[in-house]
Amino acid sequence: MLLLTCTGNSKKAPSQVRKDTSMKRGKAMNKLGIVFTSFGLFFIALGSWEKIFLFSTSPSEHMQLVRNNIPSEIWNITSYTLYSGIFLFALGVLIVAATRRK
Repeated sequence: MLLLTCTGNSKKAPSQVRKDTSMKRGKAMNKLGIVFTSFGLFFIALGSWEKIFLFSTSPSEHMQLVRNNIPSEIWNITSYTLYSGIFLFALGVLIVAATRRK
């Protein structure tokens, strides 16, 4: 005897309902991975642009002189932005790869 569980108007077997919800969860995780990858690329571009901007506004040609003229807090902000972008990009790629493998 086959026992069907009905939720709302759905007349699917429980295993079919479980497959449908896991597919929705996979699509949501895929979208989340794409969002992380996009934000990662944005932060990488922003952090790189900040470093280029700070370096180009300085009259000195040597990197160490530029870093000495810029307060360490400002330079750290650009580094944190760049490193968080790299982390978010890698995390997004891993999430997308994990959801596509299934």
